[in-house]
Amino acid sequence: MGPRTHLPYGWLLVLLLASTAPAGARRAVDATGRTVDVPDRVERVMPAGQPAAVFIYTLAPEKMIGWPHRPSPEARAFLDHSADERPDLPPLMREGKVQADEIRAQKPDLILDYGSTSSRYVERATRIQAETGIPVLLLDGTLERTPEIYRLLGSIFATEERANDLAAAADRLIATTREKDRARHEAGETRVYYARSADGLTPQPPIPRWPTCCA
Repeated sequence: MGPRTHLPYGWLLVLLLASTAPAGARRAVDATGRTVDVPDRVERVMPAGQPAAVFIYTLAPEKMIGWPHRPSPEARAFLDHSADERPDLPPLMREGKVQADEIRAQKPDLILDYGSTSSRYVERATRIQAETGIPVLLLDGTLERTPEIYRLLGSIFATEERANDLAAAADRLIATTREKDRARHEAGETRVYYARSADGLTPQPPIPRWPTCCA
């Protein structure tokens, strides 16, 4: 994963009802500073990868048009039965080429990418949007920004109530984790059991400390 690019933002995603946006669209600035015209009504969202698919599924599963990678049987046990009805989606790129015809055939209103905002993913999002004509939003997958992303995607998807509930839950989990982490540091050194076997019963042997040699 490459270095992250951060805007000096208090908002990860700024929605602007700009006069320069096409009729029936809103102007959005994503985590990388790219300006994207997003339809006023978003009903079909194509996830660019599995992290984006999970995010969409938790917020507005009815808007997700398919899975980039079908969840395993173990994962599907935690999903609604309707998740099995979602088709497998074609890759956005294959051998360095944008699969424009296959993407357009899915008829998405929006392509959502979520995770790294390194230059590699910025270039990919820009290429896919240019070659398909479909808006692509690239959002920062930093854990601390989860509540913010939920609230802002809720505005795009018109699912504000659900988004606010999920954002509040994420806020609580992050706060609890920070409190426990602070308490752990205050308690002093932590002892860790490091196992290497599938059943966790085989401990990792001590790593030998070889003398440092200089040629």
